[in-house]
Amino acid sequence: MTIIEADYADIFAGKPDQLGARTQDLGAAADAIAEATNALNDLVDGQKSDAIDAISSVAVETRSALTGAERRYRGTAAALKEFAIALAPIQATARRAIESAQYYEKQTYSIQSGLSKNQNDTTRAEALGQPTDDLRDEYLQLNRRLGTAMQSVEDARKTLHTARDDIRTAADRAIAAIETAIADGADSFADNWNQFWGGVGDVFAAIGKWVGEVLTVVVSKLIDIIAAVLGVLLVVLMLVFAIVAAIALIGVLLVAPELLIPMLLSVAAVVALFVATLVAIRVASDVQKLTPTVRPYKPDHVVEASGLDGVFNEAGSVDVEGGADKTVVKIEKIVQADGTVSWRVVLPSTQDWQALASTMSGKDFELFQAMKDSGAVNDVDSNMALVLFPSLRTQYERATLEAMDQAGIKGGPNGDPVMLVGFSQGGILAGHLAAYRSNDYNFGAVVVCGAPIDNMPIPDRTRVISVQHEGDPVPQLDFFTPPPTRPNWQTITDTAPGNPTDVAQIHQIDQYDGTLEKHLPDLGDVHDLDHFFGGSTSYTETEYYAWQE
Repeated sequence: MTIIEADYADIFAGKPDQLGARTQDLGAAADAIAEATNALNDLVDGQKSDAIDAISSVAVETRSALTGAERRYRGTAAALKEFAIALAPIQATARRAIESAQYYEKQTYSIQSGLSKNQNDTTRAEALGQPTDDLRDEYLQLNRRLGTAMQSVEDARKTLHTARDDIRTAADRAIAAIETAIADGADSFADNWNQFWGGVGDVFAAIGKWVGEVLTVVVSKLIDIIAAVLGVLLVVLMLVFAIVAAIALIGVLLVAPELLIPMLLSVAAVVALFVATLVAIRVASDVQKLTPTVRPYKPDHVVEASGLDGVFNEAGSVDVEGGADKTVVKIEKIVQADGTVSWRVVLPSTQDWQALASTMSGKDFELFQAMKDSGAVNDVDSNMALVLFPSLRTQYERATLEAMDQAGIKGGPNGDPVMLVGFSQGGILAGHLAAYRSNDYNFGAVVVCGAPIDNMPIPDRTRVISVQHEGDPVPQLDFFTPPPTRPNWQTITDTAPGNPTDVAQIHQIDQYDGTLEKHLPDLGDVHDLDHFFGGSTSYTETEYYAWQE
């Protein structure tokens, strides 16, 4: 799926042929209801007896309900038919616009390559003292063609925007018609709900989608609140237990000192149980939530990397772009002159420390607010899940894969080569994806710093460059696993610039950037990674994507 296809995929969500078939089914159901109503009329009308009188009131109510149901079915069928008739030509126009945009986008790549070659030929001719008039004419012609192609792509996008608006207008008309049909024949809220969504909602999903979205948001918020409440209860219980344990330890120390060590071991076991339970609750609250909505994002500042020496600057920039409010990733597409495509995906580190806010900041945080989870998904919860439970799929992981899909990266182990870049938690996710999702994408390289990835089963086909500072506790979170000694894996270990006892300086992206630049010669030949960066003979497209809980 290309980028433009992903951008306008919603236009093709509705299926006019299926809507037409369902319209016929609803019409047939309305006819059957009408026949049942007539049969009931014939059964009751004209009959006189005590038995008939006894059931006549029930029959009248039943007949009224059948009449209302018939109106609902016929009204819904008419609305669906009108929508299906409007949808088909809109989608046909949109498909032609997609094809036009794809055609001219390919032309722009070819023309860009031609311009680059023209400039090289011109430079060579000038150096040799040869005439350049023909090359100048060719340059002007290529520029005009490029302008025409880019304008054609823009015109196609305008057509697609119009198609999207036309579909929404038609959908609004259909929704209004269906709401009128339901209101006119309403028996009860439950009756309307069950009959409409049970009989129509499965087909008319494009119109009814908003209901599901509202409900899923509510469920997601409930999960967050429940996790927060349970977390608060555990913290309160831990505080109560700590007070009781302290009193008990003092008593044991005064009365029976020989029981102090068993008592301390018991307290440690209970504390460990509390902590494990709290971690399980926080992790579950993350992995049980729905994948956040991923949207294209316009960054305040774009930081480009022309080679390995700039990748950690990119990682720092996405941290700044997203902060604690949202998660931002950068995805760059690199198209070589021969048409081959590679990608570089830059992942942010932990920015949302809300779950630990009350212990990590001097600010006055309410305990309940601290335990709630909102904002960026590159947070403490997903950190714990990635390190402790790699088989679970966090919001961070799922949304990142969704962003890669939206960008148009060709998936599968033989798809487009992808380089993953990350610092700290961004590096953890980079290693995690390469190790556990290698069938989803062709992860050709992983470049990380300050990340505990040494024990991750990253396949041999993925080149790994990991930078670690001595004294940085974060890379040791993989239980002090030593760096692998494999042909595809290179680990740079050095003391951090600055104060070697200041953890805040040791685990810092700018310091890691300096360490990588210092040790680039130690990596040997890195030309196999050149295709992950733009150059004089390549064309690049940069997209940013953002999401939040």
